[in-house]
Amino acid sequence: MDLRDAVQTMQDNKFAKRKIIVPYSEINQHINAGKQAYVFIMTHSHQTDQQVLAELWHRQFAYLGILGSRRKIKVLQQNLAETISKQHWQSIHAPIGLATNSQTPMEIAISIAAEVISQTNASERKP
Repeated sequence: MDLRDAVQTMQDNKFAKRKIIVPYSEINQHINAGKQAYVFIMTHSHQTDQQVLAELWHRQFAYLGILGSRRKIKVLQQNLAETISKQHWQSIHAPIGLATNSQTPMEIAISIAAEVISQTNASERKP
């Protein structure tokens, strides 16, 4: 969901198999958990990222990550300190992507893909 009127994210995305619009507070009801579920939190603001994370952090996913700077992640950790324990933060990929000092959207996307591949391969090797 994108609350910005000028952004046509849903209309412009021709690749999604399924599109749904729900309030962030209801996202938990629309995301299936499990070992096959990869969830990337990348909304248009820190506040909405925090709201989505607060809804999803307690569920089991193959991958749960948040796009953002280290500063943003630190703010989220501080804001959610009473909700999400330090132990649970260890299972959240924040910020998403390998630490490559990437700046361009393409480099960031590649670093995210590389992290997901690495995570997937590591979990497939576990007995």
